[in-house]
Amino acid sequence: MARLAPRMDLRLTQRLRLTPELRQSLDVLRMSNRDLARFLQEAALQNPWIDLGAAALPASVPASGSSAGGSSARRSRGSEGGSGEGASAVDLASNPDPGLFAHVSGQIEAAFSPGPARDLAYVFAEFLEPSGWLGTDTLRIAADTGYPVAMVEAVLVRLQEFEPTGLFARSLAECLRLQADEAGLLDGAMQAVLARLDWLARGDLDAIARAAKVPVQEVVAAARALRGFDPKPGARFAPDWVVAGPPDLIVERDDAGWQVTVNRAGLPSIGLRQGAVAGDPALVAAQRLAGMVQRRNATLLRIASEIVVRQTAALDAGRGQMLSLRRAEIAQALGLHESTVSRALAGLRMATPHGVWRLDDFFPAALAGDVSAARARERVRRLIAAEDQASPLTDAALTELLAAEGIELSRRTVAKYREAMRLPIASRRRR
Repeated sequence: MARLAPRMDLRLTQRLRLTPELRQSLDVLRMSNRDLARFLQEAALQNPWIDLGAAALPASVPASGSSAGGSSARRSRGSEGGSGEGASAVDLASNPDPGLFAHVSGQIEAAFSPGPARDLAYVFAEFLEPSGWLGTDTLRIAADTGYPVAMVEAVLVRLQEFEPTGLFARSLAECLRLQADEAGLLDGAMQAVLARLDWLARGDLDAIARAAKVPVQEVVAAARALRGFDPKPGARFAPDWVVAGPPDLIVERDDAGWQVTVNRAGLPSIGLRQGAVAGDPALVAAQRLAGMVQRRNATLLRIASEIVVRQTAALDAGRGQMLSLRRAEIAQALGLHESTVSRALAGLRMATPHGVWRLDDFFPAALAGDVSAARARERVRRLIAAEDQASPLTDAALTELLAAEGIELSRRTVAKYREAMRLPIASRRRR
């Protein structure tokens, strides 16, 4: 039997080394304007060659066509000296009554020290729905921000300790569970009821007791206690709350089409002081940081402008005309990695003619037939607005009408959309 001769294979692999400079560049990319301003102010205190407000960066890109080149940038109003005139595109005044975001922001500032955990907390806050529930999950936030899932989940645990109890819940059951736990009522019977809320809605208390093997009297007591909890703890705040502070980007229409602008309100530009000696490590660090900020702004403008090109119908007519869109499409069109697009979008907001929208709002979930959830909700609203008020449409009837138009939704989803728009059931709409 012949012996096998030893072999030596040489294989070459490529691996991206995450240097401190690259890590800092990624951190700068994912910062909101507010976070970037704070970061630059701290950097200026430590580096004598950083001069904030001395130089203006390219701050606007027309979105009338593809912006991959970014060569047609122009100055933003308010870019000189950071006057912030660009914020006049929308009304950025805070609601005089404390809204949900303002209420939560105060608790975030008290509970989290400056750093990644506080930044994540604000990302969570921007996904709060008017009910106080969380409109996304930890996996998506981890993917969008680049932070580990374990860290994201740890921040959520702390957020769910905020007052009123039940905020940041991901479901009705979790919202009620948080309140039951606080009240010291999270026993076996309560957990059994929370795990079978659909049975509770049908009044099947005996079935719950049998399935959980607990006395029916305890199930009845748990159900009675649940009636005293608040299923929508965020609803007690102003329903039309807005995100505090100015948006990061502004989109406006002029004679040349839609223009996307970096909002300069509160965002200093970065320049270099005179008199530095070439080769000074502090000067090199200042030059590197200035380049990072410039690339960050340019990348945001390219991504936002490409989004605007694809969502002009929504900007013209409102959220109801939002098309389904994936981050991978934007990344492919601009020659960027999808993770770069996700980092740039996380937590950022854009002022539009219809109010301040999160950039994530431009990527609605796609339903059957490539119809976005936003368009489906708008179609539900229009069908109800046009119904015969003497014989209003039930949720089942709405479901059938949508199916005839190629929009496949369950009756439960139609009911959820109707409730989110604060439209009553058919019997209460009858006149």
